[in-house]
Amino acid sequence: MHNTVALAHGWLDGCLLLLSASSTLCVRLRLLDRDRVERIRVGCPAPRLSPESSPRPASNSRKWEPLRDAAPRLLAEGIPTLRYVAVSSSGHMARDTDDPGGSSFRESVRWWRVVSGVVAEKRAVELIEISAEEGQRLDEYMRGEAFANTLQL
Repeated sequence: MHNTVALAHGWLDGCLLLLSASSTLCVRLRLLDRDRVERIRVGCPAPRLSPESSPRPASNSRKWEPLRDAAPRLLAEGIPTLRYVAVSSSGHMARDTDDPGGSSFRESVRWWRVVSGVVAEKRAVELIEISAEEGQRLDEYMRGEAFANTLQL
């Protein structure tokens, strides 16, 4: 989204103000460098990978480490209704092996369950890391019709 960590951190702070008043249950944050997105946008060929393939680490992904590491807690503390958070700071576009004409974003994602309570009359949050498989199942459920039917908008 932004090319610098400072801009991304500012964007996140601004979003937290908006999301804090929402009923958001899950946030999936992807930190991408602008040059990687531009290569995708201009149609550079994407590598053909199987669904099991893991993404190549970005050469400059280290610059995202402080924000990537801080984001789960920032999100959990800033959004009272949040129950799950996922963050990734590297990834790439790959041709879909099931649909040769399509492509998808492949990434390594870390997921957390957010547990909140009250300690000494203050809201406290705990982040419990969950497996990528559990996170994927959660993501599929929250994007599915069964979950959509539970929403009261």
